Amino acid sequence: MCLSGDDTNYENDNLEHEFGRPLLNSEILDYATQHDLPIFDSMDGSLNNKKAPVSISIIAPDIRDNDMNNEWQNRIAKPLLIRSWELSNQWGTSNTYINMAEAIGFIIREYTVPQDLPIIYITDSSNARTLQQNLCNRNKFMHRKLIRSVKQGIDHSIANHIENLTSRWMREDQINTHTEEVYERGMGVYKIWAN
Repeated sequence: MCLSGDDTNYENDNLEHEFGRPLLNSEILDYATQHDLPIFDSMDGSLNNKKAPVSISIIAPDIRDNDMNNEWQNRIAKPLLIRSWELSNQWGTSNTYINMAEAIGFIIREYTVPQDLPIIYITDSSNARTLQQNLCNRNKFMHRKLIRSVKQGIDHSIANHIENLTSRWMREDQINTHTEEVYERGMGVYKIWAN
């Protein structure tokens, strides 16, 4: 499920036409990072008829080599990969709700993008984003508060899974200067998109 530069699974495919064929893993990673920017991951969930679908999309700005200024700002971003999942109306003994779906979106992302690549999340879910940030900074909470305040707002199995995955992230003191510059450029692009 994780994207990688290894496309050996596709070597024997007889895809004759360039148009219409799915992008290879390496192509998705190349397009997403070709301008020395972080990977942009858009995520959204919803609740519809007691079912909660969630989708993540890896997108890239449509920056072209012949751009003289900032023409890319007037072009629609290119979707490179979309993954979706739908939670049924029950999750264990609880009813499914939108925050569960959006938290699952973070899990899908963690299994999709390699951990060593910089990424910027684009989501409108402050609940899922806050949960992830709190779990990533769990040392700021006493254990009781972590369980009762942070994890109780979502299903424990989902919260524990996110906590496990985010514990593997690179710490801030491990991020090199080039990666910091990539994030800074990426935030500049994101701010233009957000306006």
